[in-house]
Amino acid sequence: MNTKSLLKNNRASIQHEKLNKEIKRLLFLNPTMDFKIILRTLCSLPELTITEKNEWVKTLKKRRLEFIKDAMKAPSIIIDCVKDHFKSWNQFVEPVSLDDIRTIISGTKIPFLEVAGDLINPLEISRMLNNYLIGQERYSQKLALCFYLHHLRIHNKEKDIPKANLLAYGPSGVGKTFGPQMLAKLLGVQFGVVNCNSLVQEGIIGTCITDVFDEIYTKAGNKISEVEKSVVLFDEFDKLFSNGHFNERILNEFLNVIDDDNTVSFRHGHYDVIRISTKNILFIFSGVFSGLEDIVAKRLNTRGIGFGIEKNKLVKHENFHQEVNEIDFA
Repeated sequence: MNTKSLLKNNRASIQHEKLNKEIKRLLFLNPTMDFKIILRTLCSLPELTITEKNEWVKTLKKRRLEFIKDAMKAPSIIIDCVKDHFKSWNQFVEPVSLDDIRTIISGTKIPFLEVAGDLINPLEISRMLNNYLIGQERYSQKLALCFYLHHLRIHNKEKDIPKANLLAYGPSGVGKTFGPQMLAKLLGVQFGVVNCNSLVQEGIIGTCITDVFDEIYTKAGNKISEVEKSVVLFDEFDKLFSNGHFNERILNEFLNVIDDDNTVSFRHGHYDVIRISTKNILFIFSGVFSGLEDIVAKRLNTRGIGFGIEKNKLVKHENFHQEVNEIDFA
């Protein structure tokens, strides 16, 4: 075989492989198709020509648009079909992940929780989040567990499960806010952010802690129940202590808000005062906590002298976050 023929065959092989992947993806994205047809199509791919495969791609793209249109009009009718599709694909083709489910219902009104089923668990949530929070596996694991417990508390009415509030720290841009925001959207709960850098105590003109509840209340169409199962992130929490001092009244307001057995009030509009329970609200506190690395290094004696210094030098400075404990934050 000459070089020209070899290159031609190689290009054809690459094109076949690309079309095979595209057809497989589109078959997965068409849950209303008869699954027997899906299996037959997958099995017949090696025998099809490039022209036939291109025709399949056009047909499946058209069917996908029809599926989205139907799912927007009457999502409740299609839910069982989608769930059966996931089950069959998982059994006969390959395992289905939460990210796969998120992809297939994208652009529709199908509720994620209605079709995710048993895949709502800490491991699968963490795996999905790792596709978006690159290099933050430990954080995604912690977030996944917090949100899973939150899910159980508000959807399955598991009253004995404790709330899992979280303190997250790290430099800007690592996903401290993006991760919780994405999981809140995924699990169908409202999400609010409080910038602690500009907080004032209640009664003073400015942003106070309870303003976030009014924002969530408005965003949720004035539904108190949505506020009472929401997720609230206190961003730049460390700024409250940055100068070595803190406002004791603001801290007492924090304690009042995060107390499981407490209720708080917030003002809506000029006259309405609304009271809510914070028992089932998930709270996340985040910040850079600059200077934490030096505190950990000092505690581990990485710069000290004397007996045992060679052993202490084995602690890698760039991995200080693995050594942080509650005392360091205090």
